[in-house]
Amino acid sequence: MTPNYAILTNCDTIKKRLKSESNNYIIVKFKDTVNYTSGFINDKCNSRNGISYIIYLDSIIGNFKEQEGNKGSDKINAPLIIEANNSIEIYFSEPISNLKNFFNDEFDDNSKNIIYIDLSHFNSSLVNNTSKMFYNCPNLEYLDLSNFNPIKLSENDYIFDNLNSIKYINLNNLVNENLISQIKILNLNEKNNLIV
Repeated sequence: MTPNYAILTNCDTIKKRLKSESNNYIIVKFKDTVNYTSGFINDKCNSRNGISYIIYLDSIIGNFKEQEGNKGSDKINAPLIIEANNSIEIYFSEPISNLKNFFNDEFDDNSKNIIYIDLSHFNSSLVNNTSKMFYNCPNLEYLDLSNFNPIKLSENDYIFDNLNSIKYINLNNLVNENLISQIKILNLNEKNNLIV
């Protein structure tokens, strides 16, 4: 049986082309080494189905058919081991509407090791659900929400619950009042943490 994924290594030319074609991505950094034995997309978290490919160090993970001009697919189930203090870039071929549970540790045990999430390059124009998106990410310290403006957002319950280590949230250009009010509930200023 042919796998429905490919791991391309030492592929700087392809990486440069893919990055130039997509400005819709999320950067995630992990504290400790994590192992996605079934791939970053799993059956528990269907909000990850819109991912086209993932770049990690010198590898690209996705369903590549270069001769057909296809740069990705909805299913990326290649096993992935991410070494401590390293990042992945998660690319989307088009805007998605559902980010529910995207980093929720109930659906992804490795979310407990996330220390950094940057959404400043993510196209949030169609997002309508961010419920429990960052729920119980106990080591998350840095969250960049600059330019993250889901104008169609209707559900965002528990999006920031149990973020016990958060130190910095970048709110530059964030205008969504629902998200801002949920961030205020965190009382970060009282903990001497920084909100920009």
